[in-house]
Amino acid sequence: MEDGRGFPAGNRPGAGAALTGRLRWLMGLRLAVATVMLGVTILLQVRQGEAFSSTPLRSLYFFVGLTYLLTIVYAVLQSQVRDQSRFAAAQLALDLALLSGVVMVTGGAASPFVIVYFLIIIGAAILFYRAGSLVAAGGSALLYGVAVGAPLLPRVAAVIDPTGTFGAMSRTAIGYRHLLAVFGFFLVAFLASHLTESLRRVGAQLDVASASLAALERRSEHILRNIASGLVTTDLDGTITYCNRAAERIAHLSAADVIGRPFAGVFRLPPGSDPWRRPGQLENTALRAEGGIAGSGEGPLLGMTFSALRDGEGQSTGVICAFQDLTAIRRMEEQVRRSDRLAAIGELAAGMAHEIRNPLASLSGSIAMLREELTVEGTGRELLDIVTGEVARLDALVSDFLGYASPRDIAPQETDLLAVLQETMTLLQARAGDCRIAVTRRGAAPARAEVDPQLARQVFWNLALNAVEAMPRGGELAVTVSGVGPEVTIEFADTGAGIPRAALAKIFTPFFSTKERGTGLGLALVYKIVEAHRGRIDVESEPGRGTTVRVAFPVRQQAPAPVGAPA
Repeated sequence: MEDGRGFPAGNRPGAGAALTGRLRWLMGLRLAVATVMLGVTILLQVRQGEAFSSTPLRSLYFFVGLTYLLTIVYAVLQSQVRDQSRFAAAQLALDLALLSGVVMVTGGAASPFVIVYFLIIIGAAILFYRAGSLVAAGGSALLYGVAVGAPLLPRVAAVIDPTGTFGAMSRTAIGYRHLLAVFGFFLVAFLASHLTESLRRVGAQLDVASASLAALERRSEHILRNIASGLVTTDLDGTITYCNRAAERIAHLSAADVIGRPFAGVFRLPPGSDPWRRPGQLENTALRAEGGIAGSGEGPLLGMTFSALRDGEGQSTGVICAFQDLTAIRRMEEQVRRSDRLAAIGELAAGMAHEIRNPLASLSGSIAMLREELTVEGTGRELLDIVTGEVARLDALVSDFLGYASPRDIAPQETDLLAVLQETMTLLQARAGDCRIAVTRRGAAPARAEVDPQLARQVFWNLALNAVEAMPRGGELAVTVSGVGPEVTIEFADTGAGIPRAALAKIFTPFFSTKERGTGLGLALVYKIVEAHRGRIDVESEPGRGTTVRVAFPVRQQAPAPVGAPA
């Protein structure tokens, strides 16, 4: 598309940076040509011994000086002129006029400076492509005709050639030279325009390709940054070369800190899973391994997949490691296994409880009858009392079994958990001894949720009682209630002895207890109650520094399950 002046639309005012750069190139070319002309003039003057005051040389010096002056003016005005296209056209027109004046005073058709017309035409082709080169060729033909024809006029010849040197050439020769020059002008215009048009098309294609490549790079970078999996690349020596945003988030690292470091210095891998020691193992299949963060035994569990990083020719240039945080998945798997164990043990407990309770009832009744019919004194009575007490304890244990193994459906209703918690902790304070119990509320969100209040009270009682019993010499139990989003979370943090790490994974297993006379059913029942409410329970403990238990109940119940049923 062209504008009203016949120039390409891309060169309209404001089309800008490219045309501005080409204008600077034109100014440099103009200064170079003027300098060459000045050098040639001085050389001719020295060789021929002509005085500076001679008309051709004085005029030539004038034109060279004017060229320098105009170039300086152009350079000053360029940053202030908004229409760079018109500014360039004006420069070309003045260049043609000055050059025609130089040709006129240096011999007309015999002037050696006629070659400069070709440079101006080439410059016009560079600035304005085909339209500019053809206009410059036409202007050159016209002005060159004036320059070679003017000395034929007596009045002009009297001024620029008083000695008649230029007039020695015949009009036929002048016309022939003019015709030959015009042919050369348009030939150069055609060739230069063809070349510049080709360069413009190639440049446009390069611009499109560069834009597409830049867009592809941005898209690829956005994909790599926003992909959910962590992505780390290394070279063949195992040095990290790239780390995406997900990798920073999952591994709690900074890309700026890990790039350039060895992979083994940042991530931990199991023995035998190093893909850099045996690069051939990635040729046909990916390598999968579970690892973590180097030097951090408590960091996230990472599921890693290693594959070869190849270039466009298929040559291996490094290793790609994609990983995800498996910590939550492993926790869920453990909860599923725990639920399965609880269900199996619950069924066993229910059968055992029914089978044991009937003999216990007969044994208890028989002992009661013996106490009434026999008179037993001394050691015999003490033994009879022990038997009676143990039978009662076994009956209570069986009742706990039945309560755990034969759950009732929960009856959820909107409950103020803070009020239930405060009431339960007030009752427990009487048994707390030297332990201090503090109930606090975090945030302004309400602590109301749809729960079975009796079962919630049982959960709070068991958890708080365990915490108090873990502090036989006194301590502090901090109970915090907070409503965050769709859940209400209750946190029990004590300053007791803590739970051994080996026992931490078993504390919700029925019949497992760290107490001497514990039944191991309290926390198991707590877990089932929380699970029936579709809630969550997590335990953190550090031996010697205390235990923190967090229970989260959903604010709204969708379809409550019976205690012990899979959630």
